[in-house]
Amino acid sequence: MSEPKALLFDKEKNVLSIPIFQQYYGGPVPLEGGIGESNSGSTTSGGGAGKPIGIVPPRYMPPNNWKGFYVFGVDPVKGFTLRGIVEHYNGTSYDYSFGSRSFYIDDSLYTVTSGLMKINDLGNIKNEISQIKLEDTGAIIKYLN
Repeated sequence: MSEPKALLFDKEKNVLSIPIFQQYYGGPVPLEGGIGESNSGSTTSGGGAGKPIGIVPPRYMPPNNWKGFYVFGVDPVKGFTLRGIVEHYNGTSYDYSFGSRSFYIDDSLYTVTSGLMKINDLGNIKNEISQIKLEDTGAIIKYLN
């Protein structure tokens, strides 16, 4: 983690919120043709028998980007327990914005990224109370530092 202020921990509220950014790349794409393979079968055009087949380069597959927060409960006896996941973005667009923060007011957990603020119930993280779309500048993060 390059930004320690992005982590929220409160022992009394039993909450540890960690911002996560993940990129998933698709698996290997099979190539058509191969090195040393040849087309020894007949073709409808009558030509091309015995000629090497070239390798077709794989098509470009953009990565899948995921941005959000993993929210844990922390107990000295039980250890870490995943209380829920708050998703802010899941798609193939490039999201170059950085900066994520979380904080709580009373029994509500606020999670903030450059384009979105979500409010979830601290008692049940899956219960989303509201969300507010922000101008995608990330400027709100500077006020949370």
